[in-house]
Amino acid sequence: MADKGPIVTLITDFGTTDGYAGVVKGVLLSLAANLMIVDITHDVEPWNIRAAAWIAANTYKYFPAGTVHLAVVDPGVGTARRPIAVVSDAGTFVGPDNGIFTAAAASEKALAAYELTEKEFWLKPLSATFHARDIFAPVAARLATGTPAHRLGTRIDAETLVKLPSPQIVCGQDWVEGEIVHVDRFGNLISNIPVSATAAGATCLVNGQRIGALTSTYGSTSGGQPAVVPGSHGFVEIGVTEGSATSALHAGVGSAVRMESG
Repeated sequence: MADKGPIVTLITDFGTTDGYAGVVKGVLLSLAANLMIVDITHDVEPWNIRAAAWIAANTYKYFPAGTVHLAVVDPGVGTARRPIAVVSDAGTFVGPDNGIFTAAAASEKALAAYELTEKEFWLKPLSATFHARDIFAPVAARLATGTPAHRLGTRIDAETLVKLPSPQIVCGQDWVEGEIVHVDRFGNLISNIPVSATAAGATCLVNGQRIGALTSTYGSTSGGQPAVVPGSHGFVEIGVTEGSATSALHAGVGSAVRMESG
């Protein structure tokens, strides 16, 4: 059996209707036919950089260290925003400098960031509206197959990368406050409160509405009732069995969450 090739993951808001995601894969495979391409998602809400950043931060760590993570949600395509590659021990991130790698980069040490300036590696002619095809895919393919990042761009200070605001948690003697940072396709509300910061059986409030106590599974409550659980990402999560918590609770990204114990 032939050895498996290098891995490139994809996160975009392209959907699967128009062929954009397929074209990006075509460019990758044209430059490196043995690539393993993993579609993490192409269903990010259009232009929602914050959602893409959350997905990137919560998926890259489950891949081998040499993986290249190509993430493109790029409302500023064609403007002065920088095309970048960020290299870490855990993997390499390729995409626009618009904050999409904020959380992923913050989790890693010894980052090396590069502005992608070497146009000889880009497709020609260059479209002002499809940098995923013309810049990011060619660069990702070359990084995955061994071209060093310094050949593809100019080293820049990682501290100058665009960063999205990072929601904070506030802790009291017997309470923790945070907010909803992501809503998944099931309508589950995922907070930024670590389960490790919450006492067993603590009570959850969303936008001041008392929801219930932290339990173990969605099935711990009767159908249609919200359940507060330790989510698979390690944060407090609110769901509704076979229903949507975002609809039932009229809550979403930015909604206040409070866990009270005692």
